[in-house]
Amino acid sequence: MTKTLEAKFTKLKIGNLYKRSEIEDLLRIDHVFPTGVREFKNCVFFYVTLDKTNKPLNHKYKDYFEDRIFYWESQKRQDPQSEVLQKIINEVLPPILFVRIKENDPFTYMGEIQFVSYDKETANPVQFSFLTQNFQELIINEENFININKILGTTLGKKSTNIKFKNITKKKSRSKSQGYENDPVIRKAIEDCAMKSAMNHYRKLGYIVEDVSLDKIGYDIRCVKKKTELRVEVKGTQSSGSEVNLTKNEVFNARNFNTTLFVFHNIRVNRENKKASGGEKKIIENWDPKDKDLVALTYKYKIN
Repeated sequence: MTKTLEAKFTKLKIGNLYKRSEIEDLLRIDHVFPTGVREFKNCVFFYVTLDKTNKPLNHKYKDYFEDRIFYWESQKRQDPQSEVLQKIINEVLPPILFVRIKENDPFTYMGEIQFVSYDKETANPVQFSFLTQNFQELIINEENFININKILGTTLGKKSTNIKFKNITKKKSRSKSQGYENDPVIRKAIEDCAMKSAMNHYRKLGYIVEDVSLDKIGYDIRCVKKKTELRVEVKGTQSSGSEVNLTKNEVFNARNFNTTLFVFHNIRVNRENKKASGGEKKIIENWDPKDKDLVALTYKYKIN
């Protein structure tokens, strides 16, 4: 059993090729009977084979990619109330994805994937959808990038997925890709996590730090050192941080004052206790958002 073990998957490199035995040796995990889903204390490993030509009929799961969306079917013995599936649905444990095309291929490590939705009309197996990382935004060597594109370019298994579920997935994935959170309690926890990280960061740099986020003046933290003022706009997100939403005030402030954009991304959320933790910093100094990098999401239309 591995439920009490912590898998240190950050030792693995995205796009690298690994045999299952190599993964277990590298992470110092005891060899156990091979299965497609392995639960650990801090995550769940998915081992997926896309070409199921030689698989018995009851193992021909519908697992495939559409752009950044990964569709996956659980094991047939599992329904939505299964313990491990509940941990995935409630985002208590992040899924870690290993994919190969054919049975004897090594697995390509695809990294952490984000839960999007599951088809509530399915059971034994349950159909899930996940959002992969935006590999274009990651620093990956050419060979590993080729390995990833081979996996993403495989079209096996694209059939029989409920159209209604696919439409729900596409809508939710757009919000997920920007890290939008519907639950206001969790949204506040993410914001607080990012603000705490940013304020600690600038205090360590010797600034006097003031939280002005409630004033709604186009930035969140005022930092002062000697006679120098720095304005910091803080964004917290569960996504990779490749995109963030901005207000008109935030853009105006950044274009007219000395402003830094502090993005705290890949924040983890425990949906049982609604607490946020982890996260990585991405800091853009002398931030000046250009028109070419801005996308209008809404317009106000005046009716005469």
